[in-house]
Amino acid sequence: MRCLVTNSTIVMFFLVCGMNVGMVGCTTDPNNKNKDAKTEITTQVFAAKEIPTKKLPPKDFDAKDPEEKEFPSKEPFARKLPVKELPARKLDAKDSEATEFPSNESPAKGLAATELTAVPSQVTKTKEKTKGKEPAKESPKEPKYDFKEPSEVAGKTFQEWMKLMKDEDPVRREEAMKYVTGFGPTKSHEALPEVILQLRRHKTELSGVDLSVRVNGIMALSTIYKQMAMAKKDPPEKLHKEAFAIYRYFLKDEQVIMKVRTVQGLPYLGPIAHDAIDDVIRLVDDSITWEVRKEALQTLTIIARDANGVPHPKVMPKLRIRMKDKSYIVRQTALEALAILSAPKVPPELFKALDEDRAVQVRLKVLDLLAKLEKNMDENDRKVALKKLNAHLSFEKDPILIIWTHGTVITLMKKVTTAHIYPVVNYVKDKDPAVRVQALTMIGLGGKDAKPFAVKEVLEELHKCVPPENGKKFEYPDLNVAVTVMKAAVQIHAFEAVPILEKIENDKKAPEFLKVNAGKALDAFDELKAHLEGKDKKDKDKDKTTPKKK
Repeated sequence: MRCLVTNSTIVMFFLVCGMNVGMVGCTTDPNNKNKDAKTEITTQVFAAKEIPTKKLPPKDFDAKDPEEKEFPSKEPFARKLPVKELPARKLDAKDSEATEFPSNESPAKGLAATELTAVPSQVTKTKEKTKGKEPAKESPKEPKYDFKEPSEVAGKTFQEWMKLMKDEDPVRREEAMKYVTGFGPTKSHEALPEVILQLRRHKTELSGVDLSVRVNGIMALSTIYKQMAMAKKDPPEKLHKEAFAIYRYFLKDEQVIMKVRTVQGLPYLGPIAHDAIDDVIRLVDDSITWEVRKEALQTLTIIARDANGVPHPKVMPKLRIRMKDKSYIVRQTALEALAILSAPKVPPELFKALDEDRAVQVRLKVLDLLAKLEKNMDENDRKVALKKLNAHLSFEKDPILIIWTHGTVITLMKKVTTAHIYPVVNYVKDKDPAVRVQALTMIGLGGKDAKPFAVKEVLEELHKCVPPENGKKFEYPDLNVAVTVMKAAVQIHAFEAVPILEKIENDKKAPEFLKVNAGKALDAFDELKAHLEGKDKKDKDKDKTTPKKK
């Protein structure tokens, strides 16, 4: 399926700065200033999401992949363009295996006070919705997901795994902890008493319980709680209190991996997790590894509020202290928590970090947070933010930070201005492909209002993908830049790009990836044209039927 590209009148600019975390227990601080910043930034995702003010979704568990949690949010504010299905463009047999046209975009929030649209990579083709009309009978309803409980997992029944949970061999007990959760929300909750019993043995037995069993046991406990929530089942009160006691006990475990997995799972227990806030705060100051501090900060953000929605008095001071952490990921997480718990107000710590933090990733996170706070920002905060951002531009040296600072200013101003779009357009000719990608991404997010300022540069960059007619030796440009400029051309409504894209699509020597994405861009132009023509016709019909006021 080819990706559909849409644009709103004006589009919001900002990014979400996702960071991959190292192995659990690593004591090496990943903060080496700006060394790998450009590499990371080129793969960032830019999306507009609302900052929640109450509960935040806890993260999933994966023992081998402790990634940084995304900025918690509600569904993206994106309105999908109503379109029809188009016949697929025929290229060759490899077409179906090619990468989707947009690869690094998310829904972007409009700057004007109008409905919002989605940018290329996240748009799926949907049928037009009409108010007051019932859906066509031939349209099948979305199938309801029904979990089918398996009779066996890894070759054994639920009862067989439950029996192995009591085995003397810790390997068998560890396996049983892993596999009982595979029976899903309809069955795994029956293992809750036994899992709690096995974990409690670590407190009562002199030799304790094997670390692998404990780690997989606490993860099984968290997964069972998650599955019970999915099935809308509540655990018996006595078991619930016992499970909470287990979590509090293992938050003090000597093993780093045990502390990490326990603090990650604590939010799944629900409101009772707030009672363990002092234990989590202690982990925020963990001296062994930055990863424990980061995970504790994330959980602290989720459980910080009491039943009345008021953050615990110890939380905000602790977050401000962590802003000085040696690890840039910990500093990012602390800033994110401050923004969430302060929303809709803008905490002054964001501007301090923007001007003073040595890590590019942290400064990018600030821009991201400011863009997310924009929706509910009051006018006083908006004025302060604009003043601070314009002042920051006078001494920011990193080109990608400069691009996105201009973008954040445009977001807060809710309009594209020459003072802030032209500096971005100038970076389209930068020698560094990473910088060009970000400049073109920013231009694309500007929508059709960016076209008068950037169409010349976009078309010139697109022409670089077409071999010369004299048959001279030709080297295709950086593929990331090429695909990004295709997206930008569609986003700014540059229909002048269609003949160029057709040449790329029909170029037999062009890389398959490039041809496929050119075809997808052409499909997007077809959809965009149909939408604009339909909208124009609808407006004319409305004018004819609307009686003129006397």
